[in-house]
Amino acid sequence: MSISPENQTFISQLRFRMAPGSAEPPTLDEMKRAILILRDSRAAASAANAASAAGKRTSAAKKAPITQASIANALADLDSM
Repeated sequence: MSISPENQTFISQLRFRMAPGSAEPPTLDEMKRAILILRDSRAAASAANAASAAGKRTSAAKKAPITQASIANALADLDSM
């Protein structure tokens, strides 16, 4: 899940206001809101990554088993390097 355009704008504006010497520094509530937005985004990305990894495990299980011939071919390829 990506961050909504409104939240992206909010965080972008907050970053500019956090610069040293800013005329209007962000409030504590604004900083808390930004942290919650970023945490939600990271949690969603983590869940998506876990779901993707679960899908990769099932496809890896469908691969052909490793045989002595495939091992010998891989070792021969290494020797030829």
